[in-house]
Amino acid sequence: MMRIHLFGVLAELAGAACIEIRPCRNIEGLKKEVFQHYPALANQDFSIAVNNILVTEDSMPEDILSLAFLPPFSGG
Repeated sequence: MMRIHLFGVLAELAGAACIEIRPCRNIEGLKKEVFQHYPALANQDFSIAVNNILVTEDSMPEDILSLAFLPPFSGG
């Protein structure tokens, strides 16, 4: 299983700060799997970080140590 850490509104909508799904081949497949189990997340804007690095839809590093969905954020 793949463990995904959720933050902010994403964790609130999913009802958990961490979820698990079956392994996927790429980020697009990962999102589809998550949205199937957590449809409220499909309407949200977020970035995906793998091993603390933001990734794109068509990537998926082989050695995943951490996976996180990050809502938009701003600093001051």
